[in-house]
Amino acid sequence: MDIIAYTRDASRFIGVQVKALSERTPVPLGNGLNKIMGDFWIVVNRIATPNPSAYVLLPSEVRERAHRGEKDGRISYWLQPGGY
Repeated sequence: MDIIAYTRDASRFIGVQVKALSERTPVPLGNGLNKIMGDFWIVVNRIATPNPSAYVLLPSEVRERAHRGEKDGRISYWLQPGGY
C-alpha cells in the first residue's frame, strides 16, 4: 500500500496503490491477482513529462482487466494501457 488516509478520529481509512510509469506501458501486477489490494488504484504514466496522465481504478477493475502472460513457463499478470 502506497498511501493510507485516515479520518481525523482514525475510525475509517482508505488504502491507495500507486503505480508510476515513465511511458504509457503495461503495469506489472506480479505472478498472481491475489496481491491486488487497496480501495483505489492510481496509475500515472508519462510521469517525467510536462503532461503526465492519471487514471483511478477500483481493485475489481484491475482484476477484471488484467492480462495473463506466460513466458518460459512463468506466469505473470499485466494491466495493459487500454485497461487503464
